[in-house]
Amino acid sequence: MMKYILLLICAGCFFQFGFSQAIPEKFIPKKKTEKSTSSPVQPASRPVKKKAPREDQKASDPTAEALRQQSIRNVEKKLESVFTSTEDCLLEIDGRSYGTLLKDEPKIIPLDFGQHKLLAMGKISRELYNTTITILGNNQAVKIPFKESLEEEMALEDNLESSSIATVQSAAPEAIKINKTEIAEPVPFYVSRASILQTVSELASNMVALEGGKFDKSGTKAGSGKKSKDSLTINPFLLGKFEVTQQQWQQVMGYNNSINKNCNDCPVENVSWNEIAEFLRILNENADVKFRLPTDAEWEYTVRLDIREYIDKRGGSRYGDNVAWNDNNAQRKTHSVGTRIPHRSGTYDLMGNVAEWCSDWYDPEYLKNNKKPVNPAVPPKGAKKIVRGGTYSNKDFIDTKYISPNEKLGTVGFRLVQY
Repeated sequence: MMKYILLLICAGCFFQFGFSQAIPEKFIPKKKTEKSTSSPVQPASRPVKKKAPREDQKASDPTAEALRQQSIRNVEKKLESVFTSTEDCLLEIDGRSYGTLLKDEPKIIPLDFGQHKLLAMGKISRELYNTTITILGNNQAVKIPFKESLEEEMALEDNLESSSIATVQSAAPEAIKINKTEIAEPVPFYVSRASILQTVSELASNMVALEGGKFDKSGTKAGSGKKSKDSLTINPFLLGKFEVTQQQWQQVMGYNNSINKNCNDCPVENVSWNEIAEFLRILNENADVKFRLPTDAEWEYTVRLDIREYIDKRGGSRYGDNVAWNDNNAQRKTHSVGTRIPHRSGTYDLMGNVAEWCSDWYDPEYLKNNKKPVNPAVPPKGAKKIVRGGTYSNKDFIDTKYISPNEKLGTVGFRLVQY
């Protein structure tokens, strides 16, 4: 009896403490996971190996990472590069024109990170600066050097007679207003004020200061042999060193109808006097400095600073060919301004490349009856305007023509006076 009682006690203990105390653990069945009330039970799957971190997720040196991030930002935005030059030049980067870079005046140009093709065309330098630049950061300085100027390479023995003009200092000239007339054709332009002001800056920074002086007016045709006893005095004035270029015209008017195109720094031509009046109106309405066309008397006074009578009596064709693009050397087309040796006034292309519009109406009777010894009066009206100077297609270095203000010729351009 006692034997059965002990057996029952052992069985109770067994059920009270469970199988874990009597069966090895490896034989105990695993408990099932409780079912979720929100989603069905997912089948068991093999453990997934963790992917190695990407290159940009790896721990790295903070300085190196900052430089890398800066490089990425540099690629995504334009960097402001600072360009300077030892002389005035026309700047072209990656085939795109960026206008004139003035001597010792920094110009900020936004460029992409990396390499760029740079071409700098000096206005008085034969050697072009053609290279590759690398932009690595913001405000990177790019300085453009130049070689010897054209004047030094083409220096002439000056055996010409000195000018007989007596210089007389006088008061500043009165403004000569060019009244806007009906434009021959509509001006199809919309340009920014910034581009207009850029042209104003280029023109104003390239002026030659001429002292007042006196000269004897001679015949209207070079070599005519006619002389006049009229002595004229011209007040001091500022005359453009260069003829106005196609790029400068484009920046203001928004179009370019020149015959000899694809030459931004060639003189603009095939423009009427009336179109130039509109060009001047736009310039003068947008800037503090003012411009106008030179008078016939101012133009002739300037050219006579370098000649006693006519160019063929002061050095012949050799002098003329070196100072002016003409029928002998121009291949019947215009050339970049400032690429011949300068006239003694300090101006370029005065007697060649293209002839130049003056402000005057042509009216010989008015001038005959209204003689004014100082700054000759300009006729108030007429049928034709005066055009002065030689061209790439002739050798009449100080020729005079009379042309309708609506007419346009591929041999006629202009330069300006600042007042």
